[in-house]
Amino acid sequence: MKGLLNLDGPVYKFCILVYETFMLNLLWFLGSLPIVTIGVSTSALYYVYGKKIRGNSYNIYSDFIKGYKEVFKQSLPIGSVITMILSLSIYNIFQLHKLGSEYIWLESFQWFIVLQILLIGVFIFPLTARFNMTLLDLIKTSVILAYKHLFISVAVVAILIALILFTAFKPSFALFLVGFYTLISTYLIEKTLKKFIN
Repeated sequence: MKGLLNLDGPVYKFCILVYETFMLNLLWFLGSLPIVTIGVSTSALYYVYGKKIRGNSYNIYSDFIKGYKEVFKQSLPIGSVITMILSLSIYNIFQLHKLGSEYIWLESFQWFIVLQILLIGVFIFPLTARFNMTLLDLIKTSVILAYKHLFISVAVVAILIALILFTAFKPSFALFLVGFYTLISTYLIEKTLKKFIN
């Protein structure tokens, strides 16, 4: 019992994980309040979790702020474009669905756009958190990685959808949703990013 509760025990580590996930989720939300900075906040999360998973020393507060500042110029335009396209496509899907089956082809095209954005998003924000690249290089590299490692990309998107659906049934999970998703996706794509660096 003593081993479970000491500083190296699983209970303590689990409590730290829950605390960090909650606080990073809150920091992400605060950083995303202007809406156009959602991409910046997301990249800052990947900045913190990247350090954690690679075994580097980190502080969730100072590293989130540091990551936010470092990626701001690079993440703001790409995050704004992705947010705008996703919002517009989802709006179109709802409107086209109301019009009936005669517009099913157009609705399917909108779903295709959403899927492409989600697949590219798997890598684009982690890349902005670690590399200083031009906008064109970011998009091109994200597309290449997303389709070269399609299994991982689809798995990460599936996890995101599953977590969103879970939150719909358990709204309180929204306090952890983005932080938990970013942690899992960072674990899944870290090896791929290491290969990309090499």
